[in-house]
Amino acid sequence: MTPGARPSPARSGSKEKRPGPRSIYMLSPLERVRTLLRVEPLGSLSTEEAMFVAQNCEERAFGKGETIFEAGSPPGRFHVVVEGEIAASGVEHGERVLEAGATLGLLTMLSHLPEGLAATARTDARTLEMSFDVLSDVMEDRISILFSLLGKIQREILTLRRHIPHGARLGGEQQFPDLADATRIDLVTRLKALRRTSIFRRAGVGALVQIGASIEEHRVEAGTSLWQAGDASGFFYLVVSGTVRCHRPDGTMFFADVGYPLGNLESQAGAPRWYSAVAETPLVLLRGWTESFRDLLEDNAEVALDFLGQVAAGRIQIERERDLPR
Repeated sequence: MTPGARPSPARSGSKEKRPGPRSIYMLSPLERVRTLLRVEPLGSLSTEEAMFVAQNCEERAFGKGETIFEAGSPPGRFHVVVEGEIAASGVEHGERVLEAGATLGLLTMLSHLPEGLAATARTDARTLEMSFDVLSDVMEDRISILFSLLGKIQREILTLRRHIPHGARLGGEQQFPDLADATRIDLVTRLKALRRTSIFRRAGVGALVQIGASIEEHRVEAGTSLWQAGDASGFFYLVVSGTVRCHRPDGTMFFADVGYPLGNLESQAGAPRWYSAVAETPLVLLRGWTESFRDLLEDNAEVALDFLGQVAAGRIQIERERDLPR
């Protein structure tokens, strides 16, 4: 396993069921690539990237009724369904029957969610399988694969986030009282703020200094416009103090509170602003540039894998929110 990568849940008590001797050769290299490129979010890979991933997959066969993941087990691997039907349940899939062209457990594996999932073959089924450790090594060797997956998942989140309910509030879990009261947020203070965020909680000092040196302090008065819907993105604001009021063109309004990285989603997805943002109260903000953040991910595999896991968890969380009664 590449130094710095997190241990696979499968190595720490996972109850995954693997078919062992039923592992067989099924697909030619070209068929493997075609299979991966038909599957979301892997379909965002280039042909060369898909070939590299395909070389590191294992082919599996499951008999009807065979358990693939036991209920609640955090998966240390994921599957691409090649043939047959698999009944899946859990936070990623809900209660679904997966058929050829579906992924099983990819987001759950990346996010390391403790709830896990359950899966059983409804019919004889064949899959391509890859462990977290192998995928991590693949993405470290080819960082473009990580960025392809990251971009695709973020574009999916952006599509779903556009349906945010009127009056919703984002952020608010984190507080920075000492930063809000500071006359000036120097580099050391910025590093403390970054350390409190989920993205950089596990990052090394070098990674923190790299991003901390690139972010800028901004203070704005209530009523100040931060951007308009349709403006180019490319940067985000970490809200240190205050509240931002956001308006969509359709009239939907929502709020961004302390701790929320406002504008990061569309910036990472390479999309324009999809809402207008105005300071509801006086604001203390830290502005970060998307290109600097991508440079950080390229240079720090552990931070990149952590961030990918958080994005995967965010994708699942939005699906959960959509299922909640309103």
